[in-house]
Amino acid sequence: MLPFGWFQVGWLDDFEGGAAVPLEYLGRRLVAWLDDEQRLHVADAFCPHMGAHLGYGGRVVGDRLQCPFHNWEFGPDGRCRRVPYSDRLPAARLRTYPVDYVGDACFAWFHDDEAVPPQWDLPCRPAFVPQPGFLRYMREVTMLWQDVGENACDVAHFPSLHQTGDVSDFRVEGDGPRRRLTMRTPFAIGGQPVDCHWTTEHYGPGIITNRVDVAGISICQTTAVTPIDDDRLHLRMSFGPIPERSRDLRDHLVARMFISRFLKNGDQDVPIFERKIYRDRPRLVGGDGPILDYRRWVAQFGIDSQSRPALLASARGALK
Repeated sequence: MLPFGWFQVGWLDDFEGGAAVPLEYLGRRLVAWLDDEQRLHVADAFCPHMGAHLGYGGRVVGDRLQCPFHNWEFGPDGRCRRVPYSDRLPAARLRTYPVDYVGDACFAWFHDDEAVPPQWDLPCRPAFVPQPGFLRYMREVTMLWQDVGENACDVAHFPSLHQTGDVSDFRVEGDGPRRRLTMRTPFAIGGQPVDCHWTTEHYGPGIITNRVDVAGISICQTTAVTPIDDDRLHLRMSFGPIPERSRDLRDHLVARMFISRFLKNGDQDVPIFERKIYRDRPRLVGGDGPILDYRRWVAQFGIDSQSRPALLASARGALK
């Protein structure tokens, strides 16, 4: 039920300090370390020697990770590079995961088959992806990972839950790893509705970017969706650029108002998703949006939406 693709594992400053960092993503126990040249490495967590978790007490030695139990050292390729009490190196290695960056956001490529290399590129670094100085935050949520992307296709919930007004000009383009959605919604500024144009792009199942043109300014936002396991995930969000207050007070306030509203929308969504069940055959009507089309699209990343048991999510506490 867990997908393959690029998923954010943190920001660069999450890994500073010279120590190994334990991670848990995609149903795996992992360890990450930042080497002496500020390159991030991600690997399976357990030492192949005696099974110690390298993320607890592991130290970084140059570009190597040192096990806290017997001080074995593993290189960026996962292979054992040093055993301090033996001249013979064993054929022991950690599974490592390809790592890439967008600004200061760190992504790892996950696939069940280690031999499968990354199948698509991360988004390049235009203004709407994470960069240093952008507003950012992270929260852990108990929900199915695919519900985050599906929520963008559920056009009926925008006016009903978020009171945005009716969605118009909704279009979907792309059938490969990259997919684009565009739409218009009203946005209230000072009690007056203004036109708000959205361009939403999905880069596989783990990255959603939004470029929003409203009241003469562009506001950019990125949501990174990283499953922890079948029903928990990390949501990392970045916003920017924020016009400087000293240079343009109006644009600064509009941007702040929009970001506040965006976060409020998320606060409205999350309690529903944490308690809902998954309907594999929802009874949809014409105004619901391309929900089934999204499920067909997301199935290419290793998930068969139509075969998922409808009550899988009930164990998460649908009646909490």
